[in-house]
Amino acid sequence: MTTASCHHWVVRLIDGDIADDERDGILSLVYHSVNFDIPFAATKGVRNELLYVVRMKLKDPAWRRFPQEPGAEEG
Repeated sequence: MTTASCHHWVVRLIDGDIADDERDGILSLVYHSVNFDIPFAATKGVRNELLYVVRMKLKDPAWRRFPQEPGAEEG
């Protein structure tokens, strides 16, 4: 997946074009990855996590960052 395709997916998520149960968590990663109050070097891990999550969502929209425990209810 290219970085451009990841950016496009995130923009579509922000705009509400993509429905995802993990939207709030992904948007939190976006916020923290561009928070200019945090030193750039400290946000590198957050940006890497964001790109990983988005790439996995592009491969498989049903992929979950934190898989549900067996028998847990959808909520």
